[in-house]
Amino acid sequence: ITGLSRKEVMRLAELEPGESIAARGSRNRANRVVNGWIQDPDFLDSNNKPRELNLQSEGNNFDELVKRYSGGAPARAVLDELIRVGAVTKNDKKSVKLNHYGYLPENSDAEMFDVFSTHVSDLLDTCDFNMSRDKTELSRFQRQVTYIDIPLSMAQEFQSYSHEHLLSLIVNMNQWLATHKKALNEKSDEPKFRIGVGAYYFKNDK
Repeated sequence: ITGLSRKEVMRLAELEPGESIAARGSRNRANRVVNGWIQDPDFLDSNNKPRELNLQSEGNNFDELVKRYSGGAPARAVLDELIRVGAVTKNDKKSVKLNHYGYLPENSDAEMFDVFSTHVSDLLDTCDFNMSRDKTELSRFQRQVTYIDIPLSMAQEFQSYSHEHLLSLIVNMNQWLATHKKALNEKSDEPKFRIGVGAYYFKNDK
C-alpha cells in the first residue's frame, strides 16, 4: 500500500520521537505486571479472572505481584503508573482492581497511539506476508466476518457479544502462551520470534 518494504514499515512504527528511555521502561514494567496479573494463578479468582488485590495485607497482594513481575521496580511507582494510564482503579487505599485484560493506557493519548501503531504494524505485516509468501509456506491466519445493512440496535448487541467472546479467546491464548513459555528451555539455541494473535471489531457506514 505504501510502497515501503515490510522491514522499513516496522522500523518506522517502532520509532518513538521524544520519548525518554525512562518513560519506555516504566511502560514496559507496568505491562509485565499486568500480564502477570492475568496469567499467574496466585492472582486469579476461582473463575480464572484477575482478583482485586489488597495493598497492605500479607500473602499474594499487589506488592507481591510487582515483586515477581516488575523487574525490581518499587510497587508504589508501578501503581502510580497504572493509575495514571487508567489501567487500574484504587479502592479506599486498601485494594486495587484491574480495569482491562491487558495494558491499555486509556488516559494517555500518546501511549494509546503507541499501542495502536504496534497493532496496525502487526496487521500490515500479516497482510504483506500472506500476499508475498512462497506458496510452500503456511499462510498466517487472517479472517473477518462482515454483514451489511445491519440496524443500529443489532450492531450494538453484536459489539457487546463480540467483545465478550473475543476477550475470552484472547485470555485463553494468553494463558496458553504463558504456560508453555514457562516450560521452555531458556538455554536452547532454537531460533526465537515475537508471536501472537490480534482480534478487532469494526463498524462503518459502507
